[in-house]
Amino acid sequence: MLRRCCDVAAPIRYSYPVCSAFGQKGATCRPSARPFNTNLHYPDGLVANVSNAHYIMCPCAPGFHCNLGTCVETVPPHNSLEER
Repeated sequence: MLRRCCDVAAPIRYSYPVCSAFGQKGATCRPSARPFNTNLHYPDGLVANVSNAHYIMCPCAPGFHCNLGTCVETVPPHNSLEER
């Protein structure tokens, strides 16, 4: 099952949230990206409350992390005691 998140092009007037897939191996990512909450305002007076959104793009999927702007697989730490 492919997980999705909400991303917003910019937390400014008239922008809108888009549901996108979390980044897979090789996808572009933003290091240290954190979700945010915002209110999006539209000309007709509608206000959309958006929570846990990401700026421009979704973060890497579970099992991956952002390294220099690219999603790479997270390797579990090596435990040298297990080899003995």
